[in-house]
Amino acid sequence: MTHRLRPALPQVTVARPIRDFGLSREYLEGYEDGLIHGDVIGYQRAHDEWHARAEVSAAIAQQVARMGPADELEIRRGRPERAARLRQIMASRGITA
Repeated sequence: MTHRLRPALPQVTVARPIRDFGLSREYLEGYEDGLIHGDVIGYQRAHDEWHARAEVSAAIAQQVARMGPADELEIRRGRPERAARLRQIMASRGITA
């Protein structure tokens, strides 16, 4: 799995030869593969989390839309003065007449 927005990986450079550190070329290649794989996993998790939050937001928006206009809700709650104030605010903003 690759990701098109993957940032450039840092180049592994050492002043001394690799053998002085006891690291083989295979080890460094495996390290670089791990960095790439870790980035991909991180991007995928962020993407999955974003989608999960978007689903929750959509469900909330649908629930609110089914409730009806705010002024009608206030009437049902027994707060006619608040309903009148909401109508006034909506009219001043050009939402309703």
